[in-house]
Amino acid sequence: MDNIPQIPESSTHMVRNILVILGIIIALMAASFGVFYYFNMKSQELPVSVQPALEKQEMLAFDSVKILSFSNEELLDRALISARIFNEARATDIGLTFFDTNISLKELLAALSYSIPADFYRSLSSDKDFFGGVESGNFFIITSDSYTQAYAGMLEWEKTMNGDLFSFFSIPATETIVRFEDKIVGNKDARLATNKAGNTLFLYAFYDSETLIIAKNEEVLRLVQDMLLRKNL
Repeated sequence: MDNIPQIPESSTHMVRNILVILGIIIALMAASFGVFYYFNMKSQELPVSVQPALEKQEMLAFDSVKILSFSNEELLDRALISARIFNEARATDIGLTFFDTNISLKELLAALSYSIPADFYRSLSSDKDFFGGVESGNFFIITSDSYTQAYAGMLEWEKTMNGDLFSFFSIPATETIVRFEDKIVGNKDARLATNKAGNTLFLYAFYDSETLIIAKNEEVLRLVQDMLLRKNL
């Protein structure tokens, strides 16, 4: 009995401490896993709300779209950009076609017309515009922050406009504007660009103090006025 070795008391305490520490570590790990599992299950039960990506809101709802992307070379050459619009800005036979361009309508007008009045150009907005077409012809809408400047600018532009806007409405370059005439169209004062035979080439009217519509013919102008009216009701 006297030959049995004795374990030092300090070693016994050390073993006990190690076991206690290991027990605490295991308990903490188990608790952490339990918390993780609980919240993971709860997150799977909650519905996930996904917000759709916002799209640019156009002035009018349309049925089809055609993309017209102009190169830098075209933007520096009025003949090239005019030809692209004349040949490609043709509406489908299904409802309203939107011609989606990579530059604003304001910039497009400047590229087509070197004689556009400066005050009129500055009054135009680059944020709200629409270039579209229906079976009976094309039109575009552009907004201005000054009715006075826009109306006076259009009257001034009439003197030098010539064929600057012909490509928008598929009018041959051989045509000539002889005069502008006043007419009430859809309860709005309109100005008609007419040729030598007295036929309307295109016309324009202000829908309200901010919104200018330029259209191929009276039918298209009335249609656009109705679409704007329905949207604003």
